[in-house]
Amino acid sequence: MIALAKRCLAPEPADRPRDAIVVAEAVAALRADAERRAREAEVERARTEVKSAEERKRRRVQRALALAMVCLVTVAGVAAWWVDSVRAARRADQRTEELKRMAADQERHAEMRTRQLTTERDVIAALNEVQVLSQQGLNQADDPERWALTLVAARSALKRAEGLLASGESTDELRGRVAATAGELDRDDRDQMLLAELDRTSDSNEVRLFIPTSLTSVVSKRYANAFRTHGIDLTEVPTAEAVVWLKSQRFRERIALAIRGWTFSVSVVEQYPMNIYSASAHLA
Repeated sequence: MIALAKRCLAPEPADRPRDAIVVAEAVAALRADAERRAREAEVERARTEVKSAEERKRRRVQRALALAMVCLVTVAGVAAWWVDSVRAARRADQRTEELKRMAADQERHAEMRTRQLTTERDVIAALNEVQVLSQQGLNQADDPERWALTLVAARSALKRAEGLLASGESTDELRGRVAATAGELDRDDRDQMLLAELDRTSDSNEVRLFIPTSLTSVVSKRYANAFRTHGIDLTEVPTAEAVVWLKSQRFRERIALAIRGWTFSVSVVEQYPMNIYSASAHLA
């Protein structure tokens, strides 16, 4: 437009436009060009705005995706942490329970061991008392009545040991010792009762010193019953078996004397038991 104005104002006519039509055409061309550039600028501006909008939209989407990813990672991290925390807490609880059980087991074992030691101490003390009384009774074998009283005291100590064993914490070894002591005391009881009965029978047979032949079988039957009560029938067992039994007895000398007294108590109406005589002869 400036160039056209300069041409119109040129000093030389030849440099000026030929007529107004040329000027009009030039102005129209300029206007058309200006409008074209304006349209192009508008299109470019619109394109730029669209591009900017798309870019902003893409950025929003990217930010949303990034935020979603961050949230997802955060949630996954929190979830993993929570699961790990739960597992750790569970392991800690299990370990705590295991430690509690171990402590409880150790405490129970210690208590049981303490009870075992206490029971063992008290039971052994009672058994020692039984042993002392039992030995004291054996030393009183010449007086079966005194021995019987001592055995009563020993039996009382044994019952105390059995009561302590039943109420306390026992062991197989301790139960075995109590059973063995009871067996020994039973043997003492049987021997005491045998010697007591033999002594009583012998006392009733002292008249044989003056009368060589018995007219009744009362005394002889008392001897036989005394041995039967003790577990052997000397009128029936073979002589060899009777000799073996007699030799196994702790008071075989006393028993041998009683058997010899028995041989003198056999009445004239009884069949003389040869095995008793033979056994007595083997022990003489």
